[in-house]
Amino acid sequence: MRKIVAGGLVILALGGLFGAIYFYVRTVIGWWLPVLVGCVAAMGAYGMTGSFRHWLGRSWGDVASALLVGVAGACLGAAAFLGLNAAYLRPGSERIEEVEVAEKFTEVSTTPHRVGRRYVHSGATKTTYKLRLRFADGDEKVMSVPVASYNRIRYGSTLRYRVSDGMFGYKVIVKDNVK
Repeated sequence: MRKIVAGGLVILALGGLFGAIYFYVRTVIGWWLPVLVGCVAAMGAYGMTGSFRHWLGRSWGDVASALLVGVAGACLGAAAFLGLNAAYLRPGSERIEEVEVAEKFTEVSTTPHRVGRRYVHSGATKTTYKLRLRFADGDEKVMSVPVASYNRIRYGSTLRYRVSDGMFGYKVIVKDNVK
């Protein structure tokens, strides 16, 4: 039974992590604020689950159960913060903002390919095309774009995005490249 519960916590943590990543891409916010909210949620989860952690810790130990509960709480807390901000947009705050392309850059990553027990050589390379966007109020956001858009957009040009304020006041990008 403890293994099933631990597996469920791992699935919840992964779901929270992917949910936080999904909403972070569309929210104009610094990376540190969702991490801070996640840490506060982890401390709350750790404090409220004392007997549950003790019960779960009989199989793997108290440190592993505390770590599992803390990571699950952090991921779910960050996902809830960003998700609530994006889900409950303030009525009447939707507007079109002109955004300046501050920087264009690419990130190249290679995946290792293992041949045999010891020999590893580089596998396929993947190029990610990114834009650093500067909003009128000084906020910046790095966004991944398709290669066709990357080639069409020039440094210093302006793009138009439909933006709305979220529940907690942070901007959420509703639609890309409004004509």
